[in-house]
Amino acid sequence: MDDSPVTVRTFLNLAEADACRAMLESEGIAAFVADAATVGADWFLGNAIGYIKLQVRPADAERAIELLREIPEPAVRREARDAVSDDECLACGAAMEQAKACPKCGWSFSDTGFDQTEAE
Repeated sequence: MDDSPVTVRTFLNLAEADACRAMLESEGIAAFVADAATVGADWFLGNAIGYIKLQVRPADAERAIELLREIPEPAVRREARDAVSDDECLACGAAMEQAKACPKCGWSFSDTGFDQTEAE
């Protein structure tokens, strides 16, 4: 039987990983954070090693994943994972096509202080 730890989520920073680790431990699931020192020492290595990993025992993996679904990933991480296209809203992911503001949530580049039309 393989007792190797199972990665249930990855993180860009240690604070988010520790918060999720603490939540799992409060639910009785032993969890630990891997590769935080490596990513902390050289952030660019994160891409090569898969960033900071939250890991649990194989027997706890399914329940841990279920519990972590209650904590949404930060938008920046979702975008990197899903490779959001240029015509999708950066806030909610809805199709924007050529609209200046998202038809679903109203987000626009002007909300960020960067208007895409100014850059062109």
